[in-house]
Amino acid sequence: MLPSPFPSRFDGRCIRVDCPHGGTILRGQAIRWSRLKGQKSMTWHAECHPDWIAQQANAGGAVTQNAATSSPRRSEPAVTRGCGGLFEQESELVITPAVDTHVAPRRPAGGDSYLSGLAEALQPYLHQAIDADEVRSIIDGVLDGAVLQTVTRVEIKHAGEQAARDFGIQHQLFPRLLQMCQARLANGHHLNIWVTGPAGTGKTTAAENVAKALSYRFVCYGAQDNPYSLLGFRDATGGHTPTDFEIAWRDGNAVVILDECDAWTPAALMPFNAALANGHCMFPDGMVPKHPTCILIACANTWGLGGTSDYVGRMKLDAASLDRFVKLNWTLDEGLELATAGNADWTRRVQFLRAKAKSKGLKVLITPRASYYGAALLATGMDIADVEQHAIGASMSADQWGAIQ
Repeated sequence: MLPSPFPSRFDGRCIRVDCPHGGTILRGQAIRWSRLKGQKSMTWHAECHPDWIAQQANAGGAVTQNAATSSPRRSEPAVTRGCGGLFEQESELVITPAVDTHVAPRRPAGGDSYLSGLAEALQPYLHQAIDADEVRSIIDGVLDGAVLQTVTRVEIKHAGEQAARDFGIQHQLFPRLLQMCQARLANGHHLNIWVTGPAGTGKTTAAENVAKALSYRFVCYGAQDNPYSLLGFRDATGGHTPTDFEIAWRDGNAVVILDECDAWTPAALMPFNAALANGHCMFPDGMVPKHPTCILIACANTWGLGGTSDYVGRMKLDAASLDRFVKLNWTLDEGLELATAGNADWTRRVQFLRAKAKSKGLKVLITPRASYYGAALLATGMDIADVEQHAIGASMSADQWGAIQ
């Protein structure tokens, strides 16, 4: 039985002595695993396999390169989508077809035991005997092929503009965040948005990009233990200088980020409860109404319900404060990570280790920052083993690191 071809994941060598390609297998070319005893881990170009050559000879056909099976698979472009609605009837969001990128393969959890069990389960239904090695080669052929994932490219078109502005590759949830930023309450004010997601997944960057998309000012505050950094205070002479927060609140055309909001103390956030709900904030120089074009986004790693095993230093915030926000669950976008990290091979390695740690139930964080930091270190010529240790392994115990190697 002729084995089915599949795209090669890595560059390699064809075991045919007179290979018309010079013996070199390029990533993406169609290959077949060898069925010869003792050589089951070796590969052929799809058209170099002796069974295929014999089949062509018996059919009277020439042995030629099969262009349909010698290049990586491609998926159909994503359907163009739109957000609907306008920013104060001034701009609209357009999502262009997605861009294909390669991502790391994933082998099923369980390793060889999984493959051996599958071989045993298939045995009664096959006309010839197979073993775990052969099942492994078949599954590797499927899983190690070029798996495609999409990334989201966004265009912004403001009223009166003739053409949309290319806003580049963004997180897959960026269009949803933009939709939420254009939602208005009955009093005309924007909703307050709480964005929760793992570390390093681009929450703050996305919030900053909202400001860029709307041509608004960007104001960002990190974790606070009191409200005075935002509200300001009167000095010894009785004077008051408005803070960036007050200016954004009063004048609008601004996106204000309350970053690491689940690390704020309840005392720092509670004075804003009335302001977040009613649109009027008390500053040292008096009550100031919120401008309709002031948008507040809180970024956090939790839902404000207290520390977790990964984020032990997070606060349990007052329920009344949390009730002032709509919530957006910000997930990891590995397509974006792969497209922007700068070193695709290294990023695939990071994503593979992340998946392996998850499959083993390890309580460790392998965030997209490992992809960005590692790519920068590799660009200096550093050995990859050292980069793995510096960017990933150093934050784990020896047992945890050994379990995913």
